[in-house]
Amino acid sequence: MIAGNFRKSIAHFIDIFVIGLLIVGSLYAILTGQFNFGENNNYGFNLTGIHFGIWLGLVIFYLVWCERKFQKTVGGKLLGLTVTNQQGKTPTVKQLFIRHIGRIFDILLFMTPLFSPTKQRFSDMGAGTFVLRSSHLPLKETIEIKKWGRTRKILFGVAHIVLILSFIFLVGHVSISTSNKIDTLNTSSQREQKFLKITSEAIETNNYEHLYESTSSVYKEEVSREDFRKKMENPIIMHAASGIENIQTIQTYPNQKFQETAFWVKNDKGVISQAFVIFDEKGWIDIHFKIIDAPEAIINKIQQALEAQNNGNY
Repeated sequence: MIAGNFRKSIAHFIDIFVIGLLIVGSLYAILTGQFNFGENNNYGFNLTGIHFGIWLGLVIFYLVWCERKFQKTVGGKLLGLTVTNQQGKTPTVKQLFIRHIGRIFDILLFMTPLFSPTKQRFSDMGAGTFVLRSSHLPLKETIEIKKWGRTRKILFGVAHIVLILSFIFLVGHVSISTSNKIDTLNTSSQREQKFLKITSEAIETNNYEHLYESTSSVYKEEVSREDFRKKMENPIIMHAASGIENIQTIQTYPNQKFQETAFWVKNDKGVISQAFVIFDEKGWIDIHFKIIDAPEAIINKIQQALEAQNNGNY
């Protein structure tokens, strides 16, 4: 007679996620201009504020209307379920509103159906509604509501206390781990921002000795001082890294052997670039600059310098 929890869970998934989110949510987002059709390579929608409230109201209306009109939603129809009152009849509108608005308490007390003799959710108990197998209707007698025994109440309470404490511990652990990770990234970011400023000073003074000494021992084994100087005298690096005024961290990409950090860099000549700095445990390994925007005069200088370099005159 009473529907099983697994069957009800599948019907609930169909109604909330398939009908409510994918269909109702998408249609509402499209009609209100909240749907993203691939801008910045993103697809989908994000309903917030009043749009979230309206969407939630539409979903509740769908659930209440279907159960008042047919005693079942689309999910209930597919799974052979019917919502009734204690007499096996159609619930009132008031009962159905209590049933669905009360779902917020079901999130906190989601184990209630496992302990309830009638497999009711907490919201169903408050509304006086039941979910039955459609094949067992009409009922020949009123549904018997059995009282919770003392043992059942204790197990119910202990189970939820354990789950809540576990959730608190998990959230706290994740927060601490995230905080530690952010602190580590911030420390690395500060180190690499300092390195960018040293690079800028080296270019302005045309003295690369200190910069070369700060490189990783692995880098020194592969690159001589002269080759290092030639690399740093690349026109792109010289025009992007000299006179740095503003540095903003974009993202850090950790790896087992090294760490790469990307930055937005702006200098006193109006050149905006992306800098990519790679470090290992012993020092920095490499640096690259990609110019994003610059005054036309500087772009012309860079192009002329690169052409001269390619022709062997630089």
